[in-house]
Amino acid sequence: MKKSLLILLFTCWALFFAAFRPVMPFAAETAAFPDGTPVTGGRILMGTIGEPSNLIPYMASDSASGEITGLLYVAPLKYDKDLNVVPWAAASYEVLEGGRLLRFVLRDDIRWEDGVPLTADDVEFTYKLMIDPKTPTAYSGDFLAIESFKKTGRLSFEVRYAKPFARSLMTWMGAILPKHVLEGQDIMTTPVARKPIGAGPYRLAKWDAGSMLTLRTTGNGICASPVPTAALASGAGTAGERGTSCPVFRLSVPETWSRDRG
Repeated sequence: MKKSLLILLFTCWALFFAAFRPVMPFAAETAAFPDGTPVTGGRILMGTIGEPSNLIPYMASDSASGEITGLLYVAPLKYDKDLNVVPWAAASYEVLEGGRLLRFVLRDDIRWEDGVPLTADDVEFTYKLMIDPKTPTAYSGDFLAIESFKKTGRLSFEVRYAKPFARSLMTWMGAILPKHVLEGQDIMTTPVARKPIGAGPYRLAKWDAGSMLTLRTTGNGICASPVPTAALASGAGTAGERGTSCPVFRLSVPETWSRDRG
């Protein structure tokens, strides 16, 4: 009886350890910063509840896909660590006419993973794809609330609403899709669903089906947001907010970020 109890306790301990193993830091790879200066390097290994179904934003509603696409793509706006709306791919934005008009100017230094500049053409393409009735997405509602979309320059556009829309800014926290990659393709069968071309802080380096996805930093000046909770808990670090000194968090910036199904 005593022996059986010990075996049971040991088994429970082993299962508990295995369940939390993915979020533990790699001591040998975690950069130290004793003087408070952010240091580039290290990696984070995190568990997920399942394998992504599609790495094109808007085409999948599962959390596993969303966790990955949120690191591969960039949006005009985002929340900062204090849940304030701030520019991300946008250099600036304005809310005018009591919320019925939004004006955006995009940054001029963002490029897609293949080197093509990100422009207002990509934003327009994303908008038109979302309002296309043939696009099978659960996220079209906010875009359908838009009365008109207009490009005002290579890096600028404006959005008009018939009346103030409470989710207008949240709409533009949605990912921008690459026009030059997806135009003319069947969004349901395109290989981009498993081989994405993004402009975000990370790129897909490897996908071991049923096991692990590995992402590596792009080094394009776009920083991840919001901060992954597990990164802070483990002390391994993450990228910070956009600005003149990105990252601003006193944590190391991971060069490799993996999703392991455990």
